[in-house]
Parts: sequence; C-alpha cells; structure tokens
Amino acid sequence: MLGKWKTRKKYGLTLANLIPATIALRKEVGRKAFRRMDPEEIAERLLAMRTEADPRAFAEPGIDWDKLIEIIMQLLPLILKIIALF
Repeated sequence: MLGKWKTRKKYGLTLANLIPATIALRKEVGRKAFRRMDPEEIAERLLAMRTEADPRAFAEPGIDWDKLIEIIMQLLPLILKIIALF
C-alpha cells in the first residue's frame, strides 16, 4: 500500500475534498440528524460520495476499504470542528 499521504491524495481523502463533502452530507440529512450519526456511518457515507465522484480511482482490485474508512475516521474530528464554523 502507498504511504499514508499518497493514499489519501490518490483516493481524494484530503481535507480539501472531505470538508465540502461533509458539509453536503450535513445539508442532505439535516443538522440534527447529522449530529446523531455515528462517526463510522459518516465515514462510510463520505467514502461512498468519493467513490461516486471518482469511480476510476476506486476501480483497482485489492483496495483495503477498511483502511480507507479508518483514514476518514482519523480526519473526521478535525473536519467536524471545521464545519462547525459554517
């Protein structure tokens, strides 16, 4: 597997991509429902949004989906703090 930063960049799992996606998800489900969502569910939904946005990046065999969700979950506390400002 690629290094952590290269993996994040390759799959678009950077703050620049995930913050707008998280804001869109919050708008889609509503603020109250978003606050009640489990962090793992948020991470899975964000990964699904990135997969839809760039299906070619996720088409390779052998992708460690659990690792990608783990990366998002590591970034999630920071992302949630940032979007709380909006």
